[in-house]
Amino acid sequence: MFNLGDKVWYAGQANVIKTKVCEDCFGKKSLVVILGDDTQIIIPCQGCEKRGDYYETYPCGYNEYYEWEAKAELVTINRVEIRHEKVEYGYDGNYCCDQDKMFLTEEEAKAKGDELSRIHTEEELKKLKHKYKNTRSWAWNLNYHRSRIKDAKRDLEYHSRQFEYTKTKVKEDKIEVTNV
Repeated sequence: MFNLGDKVWYAGQANVIKTKVCEDCFGKKSLVVILGDDTQIIIPCQGCEKRGDYYETYPCGYNEYYEWEAKAELVTINRVEIRHEKVEYGYDGNYCCDQDKMFLTEEEAKAKGDELSRIHTEEELKKLKHKYKNTRSWAWNLNYHRSRIKDAKRDLEYHSRQFEYTKTKVKEDKIEVTNV
């Protein structure tokens, strides 16, 4: 147990943002889905989906994760508190620190920091195996995009007909205006 004013080594971690190629699309940002009739449809990858401005989403080909790096910091204990048989220490910049992160030597603190960093990094990498937005399945996504393509084709036909008809009306308007 340490006392007020003791200088000890605190085992901590610092996190650094790293990137890893998406395991779903391998950086291509899209997936090819083969339907039952052997039609191939390209859909955007949801495994590496990012949120952009105004909640628009787009695939980027990679996933971000935090990699934790060990750090050992020499601190002076300015608070000791015992709660339910558990000792907690405080130092400038940290109100509460468990006893298992305080050490007499820098080497011990770095070893503990390495262990904690390894555990945190493994947890972050596990998160990459899950989709960012897991509320819809790939099958739903496929059906959604297929229906949007059908709607777009139908809209294109309709608006093309309207465009051709409207061109004739614009010519009639110009003739009337020039005759005035």
